[in-house]
Amino acid sequence: MGRPARYPRNLHSAQPRRWWQRPVVRWVGSAVATPVLVAVLVWTIQERMAPPAVPEVVPRTPGPSSVQRPGSAVAVDLVKVQRLSESNSWAFSSAPGLSAGDLAAINAIPAHTEAHAQWFRRRGGVDIMETDIEIVARGNRDRPVRIMGMKADTECREPLSGAYFESPSAGAPERIVKIGLDLDEPEPRGKAEDESGNWSGDYFQQNTISLKPDEEIVFHVKAWTLEHHCRFSIVLEVLDRGVMTDQVINDGDKPFQVTAAIKSEPDDFGGTRTMFSRYDEVYIGGVANPYQSGWIEVDPSTSRPLAGQRPR
Repeated sequence: MGRPARYPRNLHSAQPRRWWQRPVVRWVGSAVATPVLVAVLVWTIQERMAPPAVPEVVPRTPGPSSVQRPGSAVAVDLVKVQRLSESNSWAFSSAPGLSAGDLAAINAIPAHTEAHAQWFRRRGGVDIMETDIEIVARGNRDRPVRIMGMKADTECREPLSGAYFESPSAGAPERIVKIGLDLDEPEPRGKAEDESGNWSGDYFQQNTISLKPDEEIVFHVKAWTLEHHCRFSIVLEVLDRGVMTDQVINDGDKPFQVTAAIKSEPDDFGGTRTMFSRYDEVYIGGVANPYQSGWIEVDPSTSRPLAGQRPR
């Protein structure tokens, strides 16, 4: 009986090795992989031990279009009460009781000058019948704003009757103004002046004024009353980004004011003259003074100069 056949010791010994199974490749792979694994391990440990990262905050600088200028949409750079009429008449709420020295002081100041007008205003003198106001307004936003209207906020009562200074116009023409306010109306709104000098309508019904940033506009406002003593503020109606706001303008920290003369006596021209007898004191000057010597005090009931007032 013969020997049984032997199986081969390794059934796969006859098959060729793949490239990654070769010893040299295995050594190179280990040499490369080991540093990489170490680096990954170190990075992982550092990340876990490090404090959480704080995001950097970079302040955002707003562009010019997003900056809101402080103050009102329309800045008022100038408000000036002027005497544009050639009339130099004034009224006071109470009698000032001027001495001869006071009259000499005012008569030494040329009539129809700013210094002359300021002498009266500092002592409480109020314009007769009309007052002229210059307003310089400027756009105060980074975008255009629009002035849609002008009106007067008024408080009116009986005309002043303390003292009256009459020095009427000698006939010189007035300067042209742009906006008129009739303070005897229940709700005065800015009127337009036509070529004949008449005031009518609402100026802003046909016109609006757009102001670009820092663009200026000059208003010459004439406000008048024939019946009352009125204190009033000028109100601009301003449209800013679709919102209407009222911007109030005063004479510094107080309202403007103007008074009517007390007129009830007929004159020689079919009109009426000032009724001197209704005032506590009366002074006449200019063309109203037949002596042409500046201001003198007269008797309210007779219109004659008081004793010592007639010039020599």
